[in-house]
Amino acid sequence: MLPHPKKNQYYPTSLKQQELHMILMVLNEVNGNVTAAAKKLGIHRSTIYRKLGRNTKNEGLSNNNR
Repeated sequence: MLPHPKKNQYYPTSLKQQELHMILMVLNEVNGNVTAAAKKLGIHRSTIYRKLGRNTKNEGLSNNNR
């Protein structure tokens, strides 16, 4: 059974929106570390850059997990 939507809570509707939402949530959890986010999501970090559709290397996201 699906949870009842809460008022003023964002629910992505398309698969593309759901993917982007999940990537951004995980990036937030790992403080923008793309390598850590990719590992947590089980995808390659280049996939994150591609899904975001922009050059995020210059927008405060980190490649380093060292």
